[in-house]
Amino acid sequence: MDTHTEKRNYLLHGEAHPNARLTDAQVIEIRREATIEGTSRAWIAARYGVSRSAIDRIILGISWRHLL
Repeated sequence: MDTHTEKRNYLLHGEAHPNARLTDAQVIEIRREATIEGTSRAWIAARYGVSRSAIDRIILGISWRHLL
């Protein structure tokens, strides 16, 4: 990959990024599900096919922060 492509991908956020596994709607739903008492983050991760740490970063607002 050339430097120009790497820079362009760095500027893309959310589902516009070519490596995104989730859509904006799924991220919003993940945040909603996380507020339901008794719902584990591991279960949410398995449901959406991503890692538990990815779910943690979404819920904490570290990743996908443009949807806060």
